[in-house]
Amino acid sequence: MSTRMKKLLLFLAYVLLPLSLFAQGTPAITLAVEVDGNSRDFSFIVKTEGQKLSIDWGDGTLVETDVIASNIAGGSTTVTGTPVGEGNVKIYGEGILYFSSISRVDGAAITAANVTNAPDLVNLMLTTNKITEIDLSKNTKLETLSMSKNKLSSLNLTANTALMRLEVEENQIASIDLSANTELSTLRMSKNPMSSIDLSANTKLKMVYLLNCGLTSANFGNNATTGLFLSLGGNLFTTFDATTIPGLATARGELSLRDNQLTSIKADGVARLNVAINNLPLSELPVKVGEPTRYNYQPQRPMTIAGSIEVNQELDLSAQNNLTDAAGVQHPTTYTWKTVSGTPLVAGTDYTENAGKFTFLKPQTEAVYAVLTTPVFPKFTGMYEFRTSEITVTGTPTGIQQVEAAASAAVQPIYDLNGRYVGNNLSALPKGVYVVDGKKVVK
Repeated sequence: MSTRMKKLLLFLAYVLLPLSLFAQGTPAITLAVEVDGNSRDFSFIVKTEGQKLSIDWGDGTLVETDVIASNIAGGSTTVTGTPVGEGNVKIYGEGILYFSSISRVDGAAITAANVTNAPDLVNLMLTTNKITEIDLSKNTKLETLSMSKNKLSSLNLTANTALMRLEVEENQIASIDLSANTELSTLRMSKNPMSSIDLSANTKLKMVYLLNCGLTSANFGNNATTGLFLSLGGNLFTTFDATTIPGLATARGELSLRDNQLTSIKADGVARLNVAINNLPLSELPVKVGEPTRYNYQPQRPMTIAGSIEVNQELDLSAQNNLTDAAGVQHPTTYTWKTVSGTPLVAGTDYTENAGKFTFLKPQTEAVYAVLTTPVFPKFTGMYEFRTSEITVTGTPTGIQQVEAAASAAVQPIYDLNGRYVGNNLSALPKGVYVVDGKKVVK
């Protein structure tokens, strides 16, 4: 071969090499990546055995990867490179089934992703990035989407009818339409600013995490999935009817409404239940649950009562008295009044009680509250005691009122002016003058 021919072949090689690179065509995945000089990992699975991919890390040069894993069950292949230039990373190759790039919280992140030319994607994981929007309309085979800790404000999933697992926690999504995603079995959307959500079409859901969203309402439809798990803590529900969700009554069905604003709940039949840190009075707490050892109802926030009351006014707490346990046995409630500094009040001296209704006999220098105990809810004890909110007792009782209340409370014998015994309940006697404890009392 002549020297001239060798030079010609070498020239053609230099010319054809970039042409072969450009022959790759449109990139399957395009990313905008923050550039900080550090390397990052991409993980892949492809359809075809023995297939390689090519990646432009931002400088226009294609770098061929090793052979990529082609068996989803066998794990993925990780490719490491360093984004350069303006961070416009392009990935070339067909049949990409799985793509993952998870950033460090304190490191460079992906700010945009285009996967419209990767129609075979089954699993897409872009957790802990700064992506504000993404077009998934061409990814109709997608079964798992994991984009938690991004900056998404909306997400259109109407084309992704095969989706089974959705993880988009800690984004900025205020509302979402999941009516087309009837195959969903796992939903993680905690820490998105949503006041309501409709999951009535998603009757295959089994695991739902919607914590700290600000939810006031949610529609779970007629979900009868065995072992349905709903984690709804840290929201703003004031009422909840779990009896309309059959899956919660199945084996290992579980509902957590911890740290909401519940004042009432229907939960008979729920297998496992957590309603701690709510505003539920004793009378509204569920009694019958499937597995009592998994029923967590303590602590509750203090039960709200009047902020102040005058001496001789009645405070009615009788709705919390005589509660019925799971066996149908009724139990009286014990009420113990204390000052905020911990000093117990004395029945008959500081107050009287009549079946859960209280009348204070004298003003208190400190605010007071009541501790309620009942065998129906034995876990309310110690640091988890059930108590009312604080109330101030004001006013000045008359001497006759003091004697009358004391006589009634202490069950003193009462006589008429002729010295005849007439009973020990002054309030039940007709108006007149009586002698109580050697003193005349006018009623």
